[in-house]
Amino acid sequence: MCQKLLVHVFIKCSSSREPLASRRLTGQRAGGCQCDVLERERAGERTARIWRRWSCLPAGELPAGSHNCLHFLWRNRMKRITTATKSVDKFGAGKHGFTNGNAVAGIPATDLEDTWFDHVQEELCTVVEAAGLALDGSSRAQLLAALRSAGVFQTQAVGDQSAKAATTAFVNQGHSLLANGYQKLPSGLLIQWGSVVTSVSGDVAVTFPVAFPAACRSITFGHLSMSSFGGVGSNGSSTTGFICAGYNPSGRVSIDSRWMAIGH
Repeated sequence: MCQKLLVHVFIKCSSSREPLASRRLTGQRAGGCQCDVLERERAGERTARIWRRWSCLPAGELPAGSHNCLHFLWRNRMKRITTATKSVDKFGAGKHGFTNGNAVAGIPATDLEDTWFDHVQEELCTVVEAAGLALDGSSRAQLLAALRSAGVFQTQAVGDQSAKAATTAFVNQGHSLLANGYQKLPSGLLIQWGSVVTSVSGDVAVTFPVAFPAACRSITFGHLSMSSFGGVGSNGSSTTGFICAGYNPSGRVSIDSRWMAIGH
């Protein structure tokens, strides 16, 4: 069901003697959403009453603070050219474009409109500024630099399964490729590995390269060579490490072993 929201925005004008004026702007947003803006300028302040019928946006999703409403209204309404001389359905149904016109055939060139240029300008500039870059009129590669920066795309939380773009920080949560190392996965799974030599005199304590945030679920062992007769097992583990020992039928034995631990 469409929701009708009434928002009052007060913006101070530069003069207290500005004439009374009003104008209505009508816009189209993807998905069939309509918006009307009625502005009135009077004695030092402008009151903008915004009626918004959005079938796709709950009232609770409006940004906090009424001063953001006009900005939110226009910044979330990317549009195609709408002048009377547009090239109708050039890119598909409802997807109008531009034409150079044809004087012989009596087809006029597409008239331009300020709102379309404003949309294109702000959509591009916003990406550049979101990357923390200052607009530079001498550069033609700022958009590319912004898209390659760390400030545009957001890294999702561990375990996120949405269809949002994955940053390298999300894919590689952290790793160490040393002999005693680890690999953190986007799901939250943590895999660790290392080596240990058991002792004939008692248990050996091993500390994980990094602590498991919640729990260690499994530890497996493998012999480095077949010259050692016996088996290696863990006598207890925690989020920070484990203790292990090597045995054969004669008792404790020294075994050079490799281990792998999985947890989250």
